[in-house]
Amino acid sequence: MKKFCLAAGVVSGLFLGVNSAFAHDVLVLFQGKVTESTCVVEATNPELDTVSVNALKAAGNVSSPRPFSITVTKCDGTKLKGRFVVNSNTIDEATGAILNKAPGGSTAQIQLLDHDYKAIHLLEQFAGNPLVPFAADTELTVFPFFAQYLAANGPVTSGDVKAELMFDLIYE
Repeated sequence: MKKFCLAAGVVSGLFLGVNSAFAHDVLVLFQGKVTESTCVVEATNPELDTVSVNALKAAGNVSSPRPFSITVTKCDGTKLKGRFVVNSNTIDEATGAILNKAPGGSTAQIQLLDHDYKAIHLLEQFAGNPLVPFAADTELTVFPFFAQYLAANGPVTSGDVKAELMFDLIYE
């Protein structure tokens, strides 16, 4: 019995020594800020024009751009940036445009443009730096964009076009 207790004590001592030899302490720091009010976000949904397939008969053809914007009020817009949330199921990897999700719809894609009418490759935008608003102050922030149809791979087929996309605000 004494040998068993002694052996058990030695074995448990070895385990305790091994555990303390490999133990590491890690400090996890949580920080944030609670504000009196939250931002109010509104988006205009662009109504794209009805377009003939003849206007989109070659790869790279686009329709007339339609404006839309994301507007933020009731918070300090000078600390805001934004980003479209995308994945390869909603975006064409080659064009960076939004894929049409209307069942049996047109093969046209929806291409977004910034306020300077420059095409936004949405996958590159998501992986890169956040978008900076065109106009921002402590009361009003505006992210202006344009949307247009894009013939990505040649002539488009006729049909409905429907897509949606999330936009994340980043408060810094």
